[in-house]
Amino acid sequence: MRKAKDGLDYFSLDTNFYYNSKVRALKSRYGNDGISLLLYIYCECYRDKGYYMNLSEDDRYVAADFLGIDFHKFEEMLEFLESRNMIKTARKEDGTEIVTAASVQRGYAKTVNQLRWKKPVIESDVWILQEKDAPNNSSFDKLSIFDDK
Repeated sequence: MRKAKDGLDYFSLDTNFYYNSKVRALKSRYGNDGISLLLYIYCECYRDKGYYMNLSEDDRYVAADFLGIDFHKFEEMLEFLESRNMIKTARKEDGTEIVTAASVQRGYAKTVNQLRWKKPVIESDVWILQEKDAPNNSSFDKLSIFDDK
């Protein structure tokens, strides 16, 4: 029997996405490259793990190449996104580098709640939201992932 998929096939994107002041600042500074990177991060987070993506040095080079962005510009844009709290980069307990975003985790929690998934696997060293940020009646409440936050 194959393992249930962790990621999502689609995600919701606000129609006001381009009017968000942080997105506008990103676009003003980096043009379409900045928007492409942010959307790439969203897609990869939702597609693979559901709420985060691995971001090793190799992953960074692959992403920069995929997007057609110079690696140094890619790194600069990652720093910009993190400085504006649009993403969060971190290192898991096992040393794996990851990237996530509060907006991605809220979207994942909302979707899992709507789909009524049974006990999704949540890695507490990656989950950045507080209990109050989880949707009402979310299945996450049963996992005790908020105890040490």
